[in-house]
Amino acid sequence: MQLCLTLEHRFFQTPDRKIWTVTQCPYAFYREYLEVFDSVRVISRAFPVPRVESDFLPVEGPGVEFYAMPGYKGPFGFLSQFANVRARARNAVPAGTAVIFRLPSQVANSVESWLTQRRLPYAVEVVADPYDVLSPAANRHAVAPIARRYFTRKLQRQCKDAVAVSYVTQSYLQRRYPPAVEHSSGELLPGKDLLRTKQYAVAVSDANLSPECFVSETRTMLHDPTQLRIIFVGTLESLYKGPDLLLEAVGMCKAQGVQARVRFVGMGAQIPALQTMCARLGLEEQVEFVGSVAAGEPVRRELDRADLFVLPSRAEGVPRAMLEAMARGLPCLGSHVGGIPEVLHGEDLVPAENAAALAKAIAEVFSQPGKLQRMSVRNLQKAHTYSALVLSQQRRRFFEAVKELTKRAQRERHEPSRQALPSAVET
Repeated sequence: MQLCLTLEHRFFQTPDRKIWTVTQCPYAFYREYLEVFDSVRVISRAFPVPRVESDFLPVEGPGVEFYAMPGYKGPFGFLSQFANVRARARNAVPAGTAVIFRLPSQVANSVESWLTQRRLPYAVEVVADPYDVLSPAANRHAVAPIARRYFTRKLQRQCKDAVAVSYVTQSYLQRRYPPAVEHSSGELLPGKDLLRTKQYAVAVSDANLSPECFVSETRTMLHDPTQLRIIFVGTLESLYKGPDLLLEAVGMCKAQGVQARVRFVGMGAQIPALQTMCARLGLEEQVEFVGSVAAGEPVRRELDRADLFVLPSRAEGVPRAMLEAMARGLPCLGSHVGGIPEVLHGEDLVPAENAAALAKAIAEVFSQPGKLQRMSVRNLQKAHTYSALVLSQQRRRFFEAVKELTKRAQRERHEPSRQALPSAVET
């Protein structure tokens, strides 16, 4: 059986019509899907580029094909391409295939509307919370309030209607976007008998920390005792990950005599505004915007050069970049939002939207070597619970459930007189 997988990612398409990526979702990303499905059709946006760049990674390969959606950016870009998006979405899913929507995603929503009209089954992987990502504090776009209501209600319905649901958090996303099946515990586990299960619900991270992601020794000291090297890894397309809060905190640290340097790894429309903020705070010599860095070894080298990973998000699921940093034994600070408290120790959490609290936490890491080492030890231990060796079997069971429940739903669609089976999920 073929799997159709929607992704909310910006891919690149060269004139020879080959598809490439820089950071996320290269060909290796689909390996686990191919262990259960015969092939994967990736459905996502493709942006035309004139040539292959040195950091491009191939997406297509044996068993993986790409179905290109129009390359729009932002809500107004979507509206300008609405007719083209609808036309492409209508034919995105061949008959008899399984479907997994990674949500929230406008690409997925465009495809899902056609599936719903035809009463075809689909599964979902919930990887973020649109209610938080599009909140006034995290996104100041003029249409964000409308988009917030739309995506939140859409995701709530999709989690009810899906044949299978996977959440990247243990309880956070489940509370706002519950599955159709009632449960009594915070962690949803798969039903024992798929033949009697209307919906399969599971909590399993989509992190894929392979053995090479991990270091063998923890951190004991700063690279340079005179300054703290901070790294931020994440999108700079909006401010929901809090890069502006990090700059404010570093400015406060400077005023207190704490020397810190920051490397921002990531691209996005907010870079010019953040550079202006650096000038206002007198941080031009202390802050560097690195741009995109390829996944794998290049990112690990950036993490290994740093002393502290900081992610003061206003909204977050379970941040993959933070888990990768923890696997390198890197001390981390994060805001007390979303799924971050499921990952970080309470000592390493700061209140959201509180640059002063973040500055205080940064200063403590700089001045207390014992705290730095303590953070490193527990981060490395926690990261091992997100290793591919631990999570791969849970994800495989989810994919197998998607496959079997899709087949059953397709059979029942052709047997309308058959009595519906009761819902069941193990709790």
